[in-house]
Amino acid sequence: MFAMLADHIVSATRRDETNGDSLDFDTLLKYCLENSLCNDEKTFRRYLEDFYYHGVFLAKRTPSGEVRITIPISLHDLKTFLLDKDIFGDL
Repeated sequence: MFAMLADHIVSATRRDETNGDSLDFDTLLKYCLENSLCNDEKTFRRYLEDFYYHGVFLAKRTPSGEVRITIPISLHDLKTFLLDKDIFGDL
């Protein structure tokens, strides 16, 4: 889940997308279900709670009121994590 969100942030920021530094709840849930990281929303929420609790993910509210999920790490460090084969292997 971390690698998926980090990859989105890096790619979307490179393309200069609006809100590229985060994903909304429904989109991240959809990606996780499609990639078999969880099998239902309840499990997804449990994973999110763990990530929030450990400070790996943060929820941020946009000016329009939408809640988006982000990783509070610099873009440079996210790129470094994604390239580290000891952590993620060959993504």
